[in-house]
Amino acid sequence: MNYPEDFINKVIQGDCLEVMKQIPDKCVDLVLTDPPYNISGLSSGVVLHGREVNTKDFGDWDYGFEVAPIVKEFKRILKPKGQIYIFTSEALFVQYRLEMEKSQFHFRNLIVWIKTNPLPKIRQVSWRNSTEYILYAGKEKTEKCDYTFNWLGQQEMLNVFKTPILGGEERGKGGLYHPTQKPLSIVSKLIKVSSNENDIILDPFLGSGTTAVAAKQLKRNFIGIEISKKYCKIARDRLKQDILL
Repeated sequence: MNYPEDFINKVIQGDCLEVMKQIPDKCVDLVLTDPPYNISGLSSGVVLHGREVNTKDFGDWDYGFEVAPIVKEFKRILKPKGQIYIFTSEALFVQYRLEMEKSQFHFRNLIVWIKTNPLPKIRQVSWRNSTEYILYAGKEKTEKCDYTFNWLGQQEMLNVFKTPILGGEERGKGGLYHPTQKPLSIVSKLIKVSSNENDIILDPFLGSGTTAVAAKQLKRNFIGIEISKKYCKIARDRLKQDILL
């Protein structure tokens, strides 16, 4: 049998469903992850480098993603008072809600990320896309707030985050990090609120390693799973930096 220690503070390359099957039951305090949105191939209507880009294509990993098997593994792996944050699209949010109800997760909130510098839209036939969503839930419904929730103050606890799309040093030299990388400031805040030092944070869609970087900064443990060899290397390199970005 594998024990949590076999996975702690490691970036593991592999299919997350296969890797998670090796992780013991009820050993993770918090799941924080950014799975595929299934939006590749859809019209974007945005302008990049002076020309319109008609379709999005992030790669093979963004086609045919299925919500149900992932949710079932999260339910098994989380501790009884464990919590979960999932970055998602409007379309997949509904699927997550349905699957989480089947697995008896307790939905707590929907957080909205407002991008202060959204991409322009040349075809002026609809609204600009300037938001993404974060589903917040607990593994179980509790009679009182006996799960970890580190309140930061009324203004800090609004369910709206306003940040720009990433650029500069946080994107890595030459912007080589993941194309759907999320801001470290958002990920860090979620970890700070819903976990304590030495807790175990799982991200099975680690990408370029932002969840692991935030966990290390905040003295939490992490389990990172990523299918791409390229992004595993980027994540490991980020974690080796003297100043974590």
